[in-house]
Amino acid sequence: MDIATIRKKRIIKQIASLSDEKILMQIEGLLNQVSDDIAFIQKYVRPIRKKTDVNALIKQKNYNGIDKRKLQQITQSFDVPQSTDELLAML
Repeated sequence: MDIATIRKKRIIKQIASLSDEKILMQIEGLLNQVSDDIAFIQKYVRPIRKKTDVNALIKQKNYNGIDKRKLQQITQSFDVPQSTDELLAML
């Protein structure tokens, strides 16, 4: 028998021995809160994929890539007087 099962049985015995309605209601409230927290976590936390499929991710995220012509227009519009070698030397 594992430790979790032993704990559950012990807790059940302790609860069964209680007669105070107020304490039982508090325990019930705690159990409901924990159940709600678990449901919230299960709703929003998803398991990590064991293998990453780039094509599946592209489809899932509706990724269209970059427009190469538009990117070239933007880079050509930059007015940088230094050459690439000079810029790298500045780093």
